[in-house]
Amino acid sequence: MKLNLILFSIAAAGLSSLPQDFSNALNDCLSVRSSDLRNKLVEKTHEISPAYLHNFDWKLKLTLASDKMAQINEPRLMLNLDISGDRDKTLCLDLSKDELKMLIETMEKANKAVQEFIVD
Repeated sequence: MKLNLILFSIAAAGLSSLPQDFSNALNDCLSVRSSDLRNKLVEKTHEISPAYLHNFDWKLKLTLASDKMAQINEPRLMLNLDISGDRDKTLCLDLSKDELKMLIETMEKANKAVQEFIVD
């Protein structure tokens, strides 16, 4: 488990002025209880939203023309996200190249934020 995050939280709470032996004892306690702490964090996270990505499917289509334009030649991604949780649902997205790029960038930022809080 990332004890640095927990110790940082403790330090932010004004407890960083503890003597070294107390700090070591606290670190030992956190190390021993890391699995309990992890389970509690997962439980609290699940309370926020039990939904998770169960599966996905994608299709790449090329729009050649429309009733308003004779020639388009635009690739479109049809992305279906199967979300499971309290209510199962499928989210269907029709994305242009720019929209897909923005979605990927957003997901990468979200993944980076999650990685910072992952408990090993």
